[in-house]
Amino acid sequence: MSVGATVLLAFHTSLVRGRAFRAVQMAVAVAVAGSVVAWFGGSDRGRGVVFLILAVLVLLSPIAVVTRIVRHTRVTVHTLLGAICIYVLIGLVFAFGDLSVQLVSGSPFFSQPGPHHSPDFLYFSFITMTSVGYGDLSPAYGFPRTMAVLEALTGQIFLVVMVSRLVALLTPSQRGARRAGEDDPEPGPGGAGDGSAA
Repeated sequence: MSVGATVLLAFHTSLVRGRAFRAVQMAVAVAVAGSVVAWFGGSDRGRGVVFLILAVLVLLSPIAVVTRIVRHTRVTVHTLLGAICIYVLIGLVFAFGDLSVQLVSGSPFFSQPGPHHSPDFLYFSFITMTSVGYGDLSPAYGFPRTMAVLEALTGQIFLVVMVSRLVALLTPSQRGARRAGEDDPEPGPGGAGDGSAA
């Protein structure tokens, strides 16, 4: 339910309207209905399909936010916050994707034995994306390792390319610019001071 609300909010604040927004609303409704059915007696495979739908929906959210960010004529704090939201959403996409892989395949995603639930997948996703890698959870052989490598590369490339570029282009506020101008006034055409007529 909360994931669906997050997706709708991301599309609404990114000014996505018309058919695209209606399609997202329908997909969220299907995902919510599917999650209710899966919660009350569905199979693991059915829950895996629901998590896969959620992963796709969450994947669409960063795309919507990016389309809004690239339309900004200057980089502000709001643009940077949008980029951070995209980073967090990417982590959620992989968490839901990893969980769906385990549920649909019926094979454990992690090498470590024991039951692993959605909090474990969220934790693993973010420590993988940030390349921390504590080692308490590690992906099993095969496709889970491919997913982990893909997430680590995605997270690092996003940070290097997107966030660092936005920080470099950050436009200071007018108040900050005025304050900087007061500290270091440039002489005007008349000589000293601000160049205003005496």
